Amino acid sequence: MRGELPRELTELTDMTLFQFRTNHIGGTLPSGIDNLSMLEEIDLRQNELEGTLPEEIFNIPQIKRILLLRNSQLSGTIPNSIENAVNLEMLSFQKCQITGSIPSSIGNLSNLFFLTFMENLLTGSIPESVTKLSRLEVLELSGNELTGQIPDFANHDHLYFVSLFDNKLRGTIPQSLGILPKLMFLDIRNNQLYGTIPPSIGQLPELVTFFAQDNRLTGTLPSFSGNNGLLQTINLSGNKLSGGLDDFFGIDGPTERLIAVNLGENNFMGSLPTSVGLFESLTEIDLEKNSFFGTIPTEIGLLRNVETLNLQENDFSGTLPEEIGLIEQMMYLNVAKNRFEGTIPDTISLLSRLKNLDMNSNQLFGSVPIVLDRLDHLDEIYLHNNNLTGDLTETFCSSRAFGYHIEEFTADCLEPSPTVTCGCCTKCCKDNNCLAV
Repeated sequence: MRGELPRELTELTDMTLFQFRTNHIGGTLPSGIDNLSMLEEIDLRQNELEGTLPEEIFNIPQIKRILLLRNSQLSGTIPNSIENAVNLEMLSFQKCQITGSIPSSIGNLSNLFFLTFMENLLTGSIPESVTKLSRLEVLELSGNELTGQIPDFANHDHLYFVSLFDNKLRGTIPQSLGILPKLMFLDIRNNQLYGTIPPSIGQLPELVTFFAQDNRLTGTLPSFSGNNGLLQTINLSGNKLSGGLDDFFGIDGPTERLIAVNLGENNFMGSLPTSVGLFESLTEIDLEKNSFFGTIPTEIGLLRNVETLNLQENDFSGTLPEEIGLIEQMMYLNVAKNRFEGTIPDTISLLSRLKNLDMNSNQLFGSVPIVLDRLDHLDEIYLHNNNLTGDLTETFCSSRAFGYHIEEFTADCLEPSPTVTCGCCTKCCKDNNCLAV
């Protein structure tokens, strides 16, 4: 459906449902829409509405659901008349161009359980009155310019989804977020939060997803012993967290349902515990840019479902375990910029799905295993700044399958005195200086 909404629609006073979702309706909402005294739902999501939000939309006495999401030209501020929509249950202006602040009068909407203003241009703080919405289940305010602190959401027994990412929120994570009995999804990434992660966060019995990356958080990881084993995804990268992982992958950590762990770019240290092998559901482990040390435990081979293993820029040492070749789903393996030594294990050739292999800047020696040319999906390989030797031209470069797929290939083949001969490398390096060839 195309065109604009006709003015005559406002004369259908017995209408209860006003639904034209996913069309090409443009223009503005017709004036006099508050004449529709029986109207309970306005659903015009994914259209091409423009203009500002009319005050009348909140004066419809029976209105319960206003869904105007994904109208990218819909602009203006949220009118103060919002306080009149006392029966409102669902309100969504997601991905519009709404400006200004969230009116404090929104706290009068005692029946509201679904509130999403994601990806608008809202400013100011999250009003404390939002905490009066005791029936709230979904709060989605991400992708705005909101400032101030996260309000205290104590006594919200129904709240299961909180997303506040990509704002400018400051202050600490409130303890009250850790006592929400139904909270399943918490996303507070890319703000300016500081302080420690409250221990109560780890005790949330229903928590499945926790994103808090790219803040200024300090301290150690909380115990997740009270989580009931539901946590699947945790990303705390880009903070200043410290401590080790023995407890996280031990009795105080999440259970074997864990799928993805990203703790990169922090101040963690210590070794990778052998108990990591118990988490067989893991598909992603990202520990880059920390201060981990020691060897990779052979138990890593038990993680058959891992697709991404990123250990770059740590202080790991020893040899790469042959068991790494047992991770049959591996697509991205990055152990660059550590102190690994010894030879590259032949078992890496068993990683038939491998696309990206980065081993640069270690102390690896010996020749590159010829069997690596069996990796038909490998399109990036970085081997420079090691002590590897040999003629790759006669092995990799002569392999039609390998040469066809490769996009980036680096080795220590830069003149003078190259340690590796490579006729198909995209860059030749010496030490850490690389030049395109």
